[in-house]
Amino acid sequence: MMPDKFRKNELQKLSTAELEELIRSMPADIDPEDWLLVMDEYTSREEVPDVDAAAALEAFKTDYDGAEPVFSEVDEPGADSPAFGRRRRRGALRILLAAAILTALFSATAYAAGWFGLRSRAVQTGIEIDTPDFEAVGKEAAEKSEAVLLIPAGYQQSAEYQAAEEWYEINLRYCQEKNAECEAAGQGAWDWMDVEAAKAILGDSQSIYNAFDGVLAEKLLEISGKYGVALHSAMAYPASLSEFYRLTGTEPFGLPEYGEQVPAYVFEDGSFHVEGAFSLHGVSCDFSLERALAGTLPPYSRLLHDPDAYEEWAYTTASGAAVCIDWSKEADHMYYDYGEGSAKLCYGHTVTAHYAQDGAFLTLWGYVPGGKEDAEALADLFDFATACAGRPESAE
Repeated sequence: MMPDKFRKNELQKLSTAELEELIRSMPADIDPEDWLLVMDEYTSREEVPDVDAAAALEAFKTDYDGAEPVFSEVDEPGADSPAFGRRRRRGALRILLAAAILTALFSATAYAAGWFGLRSRAVQTGIEIDTPDFEAVGKEAAEKSEAVLLIPAGYQQSAEYQAAEEWYEINLRYCQEKNAECEAAGQGAWDWMDVEAAKAILGDSQSIYNAFDGVLAEKLLEISGKYGVALHSAMAYPASLSEFYRLTGTEPFGLPEYGEQVPAYVFEDGSFHVEGAFSLHGVSCDFSLERALAGTLPPYSRLLHDPDAYEEWAYTTASGAAVCIDWSKEADHMYYDYGEGSAKLCYGHTVTAHYAQDGAFLTLWGYVPGGKEDAEALADLFDFATACAGRPESAE
């Protein structure tokens, strides 16, 4: 029986934004008739952009990098079946329509690469951790919630993505369990660490990957070999923007000047993390930008509070990059506004922007005082394509 939410009269009640969210959340095994009903309703809206479906399909087939098909033609009748021609045409129409609509929604490159935002890169762990509670203004009380990990590099099903997913969860779970054992024994939370044993196994990679004892070090090497990904072996802290660009091999892409010190670190292959602040509406807004490169296990993840608390959309920046932006619908970040000469406690919104090109994966994190337009203004500050391009000479 067709679910109520896919009935035509129910679909007509949804706004275009709600239809787009429904399309994003559709399961891979959705009934084709339900898919077509949603697509028919979506394409009938005046505000939906016109798309050359045939061109979209060709671009989709050319650019698709994912390991899994978007739609699979399962249970197809045999070639001698009277229904074969009708079903084949319907299947072709379904794929054509999917390519056109998804191109309009997310841009062909972002969709084909599987490089969406928080929801597609979030990994549920089942591990409970302390997370901040921002409901009371001016207070940041701790509450228990599930740890959700963000994978910062690699397309889904790629070697670096799977290696990062496995390593992050093992590391988090192991540390939680060992700390609990120490607490039960009346010892300090991190008394179990044996950094020297880990260094003997990993060398300089030990501190980069937070492998705190020999067990974790051996597990990290096992995961690296299992997926055929390299481990970072060195990191540098540039003293100026010119040194930062030299170490990363990139051209300037919008980073602000910080005088003599750049708050950043750079790995041997040109992967990097840089952070700072920009002014929006007179408010200083923090940001961090990370570049992770294919073929290497990214060392650091972030913990998400609730991926479903974000609104997500595709956006073309001022420099022409098609990014995926996530903006927290509820204010979840505390900051002080010094605009009137005195510190005023305010709440802002978390923003992320994702972009991928030429084996480089960018994740922008930031906080803005206002709505979606502020999130887009933050993304406009950076030239994402330039930030992806270039490698250090030693890595080429």
